[in-house]
Amino acid sequence: MSKAKSVYVLSKGALTKLRNKGVKNCARCSKIFQTNNVVASSTTNILFCYDCASAINLVSGKIDEDFELGKFIPGYFENIDSITRAIRIDFDTTQLALQIIKKALQSHPLPSKNPLGFASAAIYYACKLNKYEIDKIVKQFPVSERVLIKNYSKLQHCLTPIPLIEGN
Repeated sequence: MSKAKSVYVLSKGALTKLRNKGVKNCARCSKIFQTNNVVASSTTNILFCYDCASAINLVSGKIDEDFELGKFIPGYFENIDSITRAIRIDFDTTQLALQIIKKALQSHPLPSKNPLGFASAAIYYACKLNKYEIDKIVKQFPVSERVLIKNYSKLQHCLTPIPLIEGN
C-alpha cells in the first residue's frame, strides 16, 4: 500500500479554493466534495474521497491511522486529560471519555469548533454512563452549561449511526 501525500478534512475555505481551481469532485467516483468531507490526495495531487482512496489502496481504510487524529486534533485529547484532572474524575471514566471522543472523531473528523466544549461533553457523557452525580460536576466544567449541552447534542449526533432506509 502506498502512502497518501495527505489526508485531511475540507474546510469551507479549502473547498472554495478547490472549486476556484475547477476541482469539485472525486477523481474516481465523481462524488461532489462538501465541507467537512475527508479527502486524500495522491502524490500527483489528484483528490479522492476517502472511500475511493481506500478502494485503490491510497489509504489504509482506518481513518484514525490515516488521519493521525492525535496529531491533527490534539486539543480534544489534551482537554480531556486536563479537565478530568481538574475536576477529579477517575481513570476509568477518563479512558471512557477518550474512547468516546475517538469514536466520534471517526465518524465526524471535525465535529465542533470548540475543542474544550466537545471534550467536556465527552467527559459529561462518560460520567453519565458511570453514574456520577451529574448535578454536582456540571458546575465544575470549564465551559458554561449551555455550551456543554450544545456540544453534548453534537456528540450524540456523531455517535448515532444513520439508519438505512429499506426498499419496497
